[in-house]
Amino acid sequence: MPRPVAVMPKTYAAGMHLARHFHPRAQLLYATSGLMMAFAEDGTWVVPEGHALWIPPLLPHAVATHGAVAMCSAYLDPAAVRSFPASCRVIAVSRLLAAALTALAEEPVLYAEAGRGGHLAALVLDEIGRAPATPLALPLPRDPRLRRVCLALIENPASEADLDAWADRAGASRRTLTRGFRA
Repeated sequence: MPRPVAVMPKTYAAGMHLARHFHPRAQLLYATSGLMMAFAEDGTWVVPEGHALWIPPLLPHAVATHGAVAMCSAYLDPAAVRSFPASCRVIAVSRLLAAALTALAEEPVLYAEAGRGGHLAALVLDEIGRAPATPLALPLPRDPRLRRVCLALIENPASEADLDAWADRAGASRRTLTRGFRA
């Protein structure tokens, strides 16, 4: 795609799960309605309606929906986002960014870079760059034992395993597990 920004609206049914994948471009995953969760090596992010997840280029990630979701996915040329963060973050989507994404989605895929499409793409990039980050992330621990426990809890939050069972599963003592989570 020889344009700095490509926008595609999509809808997904409740319970949809996109397996781990990555894109050569950066991605802005904007929830126009519904709730998504995204998972990557360094964390889990909640993306409610009116928010978007910034995903750097080439970062493996998975996405799951909770209820039906309408979203707008913007794919951004890595050269256009060099100064953007190198890690995922949830941002609040301004009304201007939402309108620019909607308008750009209505433009031809190969929009005129010197025309309306190019101006909208530049506006999208400016608005993403200035959007405030929100505290909708759950960082994962670096310790592989603690990480295993966290990922298992994310996968099955209704688990009835107690602390001793989790310590056994992690290959750590109860005390080590407790200290690790406190830290």
